[in-house]
Amino acid sequence: MNRLTFKGILKSMDDLPKTDISPNVVKVENPNSFFALISGAFLFLMLIIILKGFIVSTGCCVRRKRIYI
Repeated sequence: MNRLTFKGILKSMDDLPKTDISPNVVKVENPNSFFALISGAFLFLMLIIILKGFIVSTGCCVRRKRIYI
């Protein structure tokens, strides 16, 4: 689960070492980390919305005893 956090997204987008991740999250002066944080939060919200819709749609299919994979 540690790879799916904002620090993991910042590390993958900026290619920073582990010691430089936590200061760059706090700093707003660095535009790269700030942009990565915003885009990471947006992607995380989109993932939650897509998974929520998928669970609701499969839940309706399970009630009708038809399971679509």
